[in-house]
Amino acid sequence: MGFWLLLLVYFVVAAAVIRWTVLKALGFWVCTPQLFIKYPTVYKLVSLALLLVTAIVGLASDTPWYLVLLIVLAARTASLWLGKKLAFAKYRREVLTIPDTDPEELRADAQKTDIELWELAKLGIKHDI
Repeated sequence: MGFWLLLLVYFVVAAAVIRWTVLKALGFWVCTPQLFIKYPTVYKLVSLALLLVTAIVGLASDTPWYLVLLIVLAARTASLWLGKKLAFAKYRREVLTIPDTDPEELRADAQKTDIELWELAKLGIKHDI
């Protein structure tokens, strides 16, 4: 029971941290919590700590180690996917509300694919925007 609860908490926290990281990298830091803007490393470390504690609790249970690692890896992958999807959806909604900008340019930004947005986000993360 403890493993599954920790896994759920990790999943929710990790997806939120990824979402905020991507939104910040895309320039929409105003869509993230104030404390995340101020202390992003703390949030990332909490997410990592939850992942490690979840894995340790799972490994200490009766569940075979390979299943625990597979489940934890699947949760990590799913949280990355969900966090990015939520960030891209928020970006597309928010970009259309930018004042004093050409509407055609805004529509073009809102129609960018997930791959294009991820490339932009990676640049922002790399340069710590």
